Amino acid sequence: MKKRFKEPYSDPRWWYGGKGVPKCFDCVHFQGLIKGNVRCTLFTDGIPKEIFSVKYFHSEQSVNNNCDKFEKHTLFIDMEEIDE
Repeated sequence: MKKRFKEPYSDPRWWYGGKGVPKCFDCVHFQGLIKGNVRCTLFTDGIPKEIFSVKYFHSEQSVNNNCDKFEKHTLFIDMEEIDE
């Protein structure tokens, strides 16, 4: 199986303790916590707090429209197919 989080302890299971699950966790671009910033390939300096929120909807316009590039990770697509 291909490793999703390459940096040690970047996997949200190590550091996320919030309520709910941000949509970022399901995205193929999400990289986890790297050098103190929650990052993805679209937000290399860190995902803005207003976007890394359970309340953020990806249909809304973001400051730089990076969230328009949301792609569901294949792991979660496969699981949805199993549930059907």
